[in-house]
Amino acid sequence: MRSLLSRTVSHCFCVLRQLCTIQCSVLQSVFQSLVIALVLTKVEFGNAMLDRLQAVMNAAARIVIQTSRYDHITLLLRCLYWLCVPQGISFKLAVVVYQCVHGLGLAYLSDALQPVARIPGRQRLQSSLTSALDIPSTRLSTVGDRAFFVAAARTWNSLLAEVTSPYSLQTFKTKRKSLFFGIFSTVSKLLLCL
Repeated sequence: MRSLLSRTVSHCFCVLRQLCTIQCSVLQSVFQSLVIALVLTKVEFGNAMLDRLQAVMNAAARIVIQTSRYDHITLLLRCLYWLCVPQGISFKLAVVVYQCVHGLGLAYLSDALQPVARIPGRQRLQSSLTSALDIPSTRLSTVGDRAFFVAAARTWNSLLAEVTSPYSLQTFKTKRKSLFFGIFSTVSKLLLCL
């Protein structure tokens, strides 16, 4: 996995260096599209080693906006409407769970995610009135907690009710991403005040 990650990171930085040479020759919107297509897709493909992939994403944002490497990255990512790598993982996981809960996902994933309201003996609990999912118990916190069904249920249960109940997938994505950027907005306001 480390060799794959190293190749991915070096390939991304190589592409970024090559893109820098044409940056003055193309429109900003075209340049941003090139960075997304050639670099960020690689970052999203290999979400395993977050720090190195986040470094690639930070470099991509700095190149697109044309700032120095000492500028604060949170504001740059917010300007581009890009999520940090851990937030991107959480976003994708939440989208998959939304699809499963609303009958749009794969059957084997949908069957494994069990709402609390359907579990015998828990139907009178207050959590059964929400869209909360049952979190399976695990033996190993290092491996078991990373399993899809455990991580998916925890991610889904951490969402606000107003985010989990939209009528369409696009509305869900918009609300979920807006929630991330609402947090960014608070952080950026604090940073601007300093």
